[in-house]
Amino acid sequence: MANLPCTNAKVIEMLQFALKHGCAKIDLFFMTGIPNQDYDSAIRNVDFCEIIHKECGGDLRISYFVAPLSPFLDPGSPAFENPEKYGYKKFCHRLEDFREAMKQPSWKNMLSYETNKMTREEIVRATYDSALQLNEFKYKNKIVPKDVHDEVAVKIEKSVEFLKRLDELALLPDDVRKVEMVKIKEEVDKINRHSICGKNELKWEVKKLFADFPSLTYIGLELLVKDIKKNIKCRFGKIDRNSVVSPNTQSGNIEK
Repeated sequence: MANLPCTNAKVIEMLQFALKHGCAKIDLFFMTGIPNQDYDSAIRNVDFCEIIHKECGGDLRISYFVAPLSPFLDPGSPAFENPEKYGYKKFCHRLEDFREAMKQPSWKNMLSYETNKMTREEIVRATYDSALQLNEFKYKNKIVPKDVHDEVAVKIEKSVEFLKRLDELALLPDDVRKVEMVKIKEEVDKINRHSICGKNELKWEVKKLFADFPSLTYIGLELLVKDIKKNIKCRFGKIDRNSVVSPNTQSGNIEK
């Protein structure tokens, strides 16, 4: 994996702490297409998922996902302004470049970058190969049922197939390519409407307390009353010293 100022051991420690203190759901996203990450490194993310699952006692509150970095380097970001410094090769420079990229039928050709370790083709391959392995990991550890596993596997396989077909179409004369594109557009659109995870995996449960309008209204009024009380205290200079944060807060100290 790419060098980060946080070790794998620290990530596991944080997850264990969150679970211990009642965290209801944690989504872990492993990105492909980041600097200093090669194909093998991206695939090893799934090995790390295995380690996390074991170290966290197989807790099913943790969900695992693989996703490519956003198709575009964000204009104005350090990576966009100084791509070489941050390990990127930039393809889109102007608004028109982004507009043209968004018109591409293949997300591979939408990518506005390559990295110092992977081409666009390798980023796509690493994304799908690691997603397939992650899907097997989830099924093996009973994180997803068989029907979800099978559905995701088909989505990934079809996506890879369409990418290959789109690459082949790019080599045809314009008139022939347009005809062939019409033939597969409906299929491609259908696949593109789905991600490479189960459709319900990213949903977060909402407690019944927050599920109806009256309860939401009550909570809103309660917060409003608290705000009014706070403003009254501030207006008359009656501020609870326990709520005052000193300038030393940056070093972790709170004035009591």
